[in-house]
Amino acid sequence: MGTNMGLWKMADVSGLGHASLMATARNYLRLETLHAANDTISNAIAALPAFHLFDIQDAIHSSSDGQRMETQINTINARHSPKYFGLQKGVSSYTLVANHVPINAKIIGTHEHESHYVFDLLYNNTSDIRPE
Repeated sequence: MGTNMGLWKMADVSGLGHASLMATARNYLRLETLHAANDTISNAIAALPAFHLFDIQDAIHSSSDGQRMETQINTINARHSPKYFGLQKGVSSYTLVANHVPINAKIIGTHEHESHYVFDLLYNNTSDIRPE
């Protein structure tokens, strides 16, 4: 659930019960609520005066990059990549960042070229931050 450790391990390290964490995950953690929460945080950061200190020539610029992570479960995007995971499978978390604030992300396979997703991340950005 976002920590790459699973609910059983999270229950062990947090002191909370697995059933409680499972109920919370099922009732409150949905793609729509995560998008809304991330947009709220990103928009609040963009409202701070320090946000525009990172502008380049009075324009908000963005960058994107993928971070490869080994997966614990087999998903449709998980692929073998001896370079990054040895004999295991993993995915690439491709993130769009504007002024050091992550504004959009997508999970892709490690075999896919990241540049094919740049427009997708920019176009489907739902925050109020609009990179130029």
